[in-house]
Amino acid sequence: MDFVTASLPGDGSGAVFVKNWLLNTYLKHRATIEKKLLKMGQTLERHCLKRVEGGMIKKAPACTKEDLRSLMDRLYYDAASPKDYQDAALLALMWYAFGRASDLGFVVKGNLSVSADGVVFVRLIRVKTAEEQGLSLSPDRDSFITCPLHAIAMALVMQDSPCAQLLDHPHLAGGSEESVPTLVDVPLAEALASCGDDDVQSEPTQKKRKVPEDNMKIHTYVNRVVKSASAVQAKAKPTGNLTSHSFRRGVAQHANSDPLLSAQWIFDRGSWNMTATNKAFAYVFNTTSEDQKVARVLSGWDASKKPPVPTFHSLTLPVNSKRWNWETF
Repeated sequence: MDFVTASLPGDGSGAVFVKNWLLNTYLKHRATIEKKLLKMGQTLERHCLKRVEGGMIKKAPACTKEDLRSLMDRLYYDAASPKDYQDAALLALMWYAFGRASDLGFVVKGNLSVSADGVVFVRLIRVKTAEEQGLSLSPDRDSFITCPLHAIAMALVMQDSPCAQLLDHPHLAGGSEESVPTLVDVPLAEALASCGDDDVQSEPTQKKRKVPEDNMKIHTYVNRVVKSASAVQAKAKPTGNLTSHSFRRGVAQHANSDPLLSAQWIFDRGSWNMTATNKAFAYVFNTTSEDQKVARVLSGWDASKKPPVPTFHSLTLPVNSKRWNWETF
């Protein structure tokens, strides 16, 4: 940053005067230009500080399938109300649909159907991209706890009243619509008087009220459910500090571990914006499947085979076997 500051006065091209030229040319947009330039300067400063100090961008930890099983196992085992089954189905759909919690607020029961060849699929709308997408769901081969079809069936059976939504969740219904503040009627005389006086505020200041649980954002609610379930399942040792963003990252990394799946297929299912591919690679993936194949070849493995990762148990097994043989004598 000091180097850039020292180089600007010696710039003969006049790039140093870009800010003054913008402000003098577009006088009406002075406030907008200053705000935009200030934001750009703050971004550049944070980037330079991270480079100098060696800092790394904080990412949400990935939620593995074992973590998903641990969380859903706790919700099923301690289920005391229909809300617990709704929470389990919410976590399962977030993981299998590569979705954010807000994406599931628009899913109705009519969007869940079975095709002619017997494939179950659900249609949803991505809130961030406003894109309608159809995703297929398959039963889990290993466990019914993490099966998305079982989770949806349990949530539908345990609903206490008929509703059009697939998940009868108050936080999903509230998160799908933006909260519009209520308008206060102000007399015309007071409004005109407040316009002439700059020191008088047009609206009285209001104290911040604590948001009740019913009006809680869906992401905050998911974080609370995950934190509570992780605390109960401490013996299972789930990944620490899981959040609502962990499901999207974890399922992408789980799919990326299969060499037969291309990155484009994962991008399409997650509805990532391809104009920001660098974000998809940096935020979602650790390494690409192509890079994993290269690493296997460099280590002497076949590119299509996944080598086993050595664990503490595998390393201590030969030592324990020799010890057992010695004790038999």
